[in-house]
Amino acid sequence: MADSLGLDRLKLVMNLERVQLGFSPRTSDAEPHGDLLGAAVGQEAATTGPRLEGLAETKHQIQLATQLRSAMADAGHGGPDSPGRLDTVNGARRLLSRAAAYLGPRAELNARILLAAALEQAGNREEAETTLWPALETCSRLGLVRPVLDGGAGCPELVRAISARLRREPAREGGHELPRFLSILIRLDSQAKTNRDAGWSAEAVSPTTGAGTTVPEPGLSQREQMILRLVEKERSNREIAQELHLGINTVKWYLKSLFNTLGVSDRRACVIEARRRHLLPLK
Repeated sequence: MADSLGLDRLKLVMNLERVQLGFSPRTSDAEPHGDLLGAAVGQEAATTGPRLEGLAETKHQIQLATQLRSAMADAGHGGPDSPGRLDTVNGARRLLSRAAAYLGPRAELNARILLAAALEQAGNREEAETTLWPALETCSRLGLVRPVLDGGAGCPELVRAISARLRREPAREGGHELPRFLSILIRLDSQAKTNRDAGWSAEAVSPTTGAGTTVPEPGLSQREQMILRLVEKERSNREIAQELHLGINTVKWYLKSLFNTLGVSDRRACVIEARRRHLLPLK
């Protein structure tokens, strides 16, 4: 549809989402950008280069991020010092440089997380931690969990390493928020792994169809169950955040996860579907 409507930027963002979810990006003969990663690593990583006109800069960076993520997924079996991984690190450095110079804080945040994941994959743990740390502080301050959780396969291990490092070091002044935020990230990642490994929760109630066959229900984490009960009570996102001591963006992330699990698009449908699946008591 994005192709037929001529929505180039939407098509690029959808391609990036496909790569983040583990799918191959869609390609089109009409796309002239070619191998941006190869071009990027052929230049000095610290050299930002001139800004492209209009939306071309945004498109360029989305395309480069997509190729970087795809290259990181394909490089899973290579050694830490393999040329492919080193090229990916150099391409990620260049992306961060351009994002910081031309697209603003949010693009810089995502590019920094991507570079940290590439460094971790290349076996450079110390620099990966140093690169990720400012992004974690920003995400903690703003209550953002998705940029880190979607940052790549190496990010959860980096989060755990930084969390362990903070436990060993004396707490900085006012530095209690970051450890709490890292604990949330670790818990969310562990829950996601458990859900992936289990597939379907054996603890969830399993209603039967008219033919008598069992229909398994996807399991909800304890936090999702708490938020689901508060949604049933018609609490707002801000009220849920205050009651559970979460950032409002974290609440939104949980709600999106709930909606995806239950196959709904709004709060009222979420409650109705949860009752139908016996995840909430019937009224």
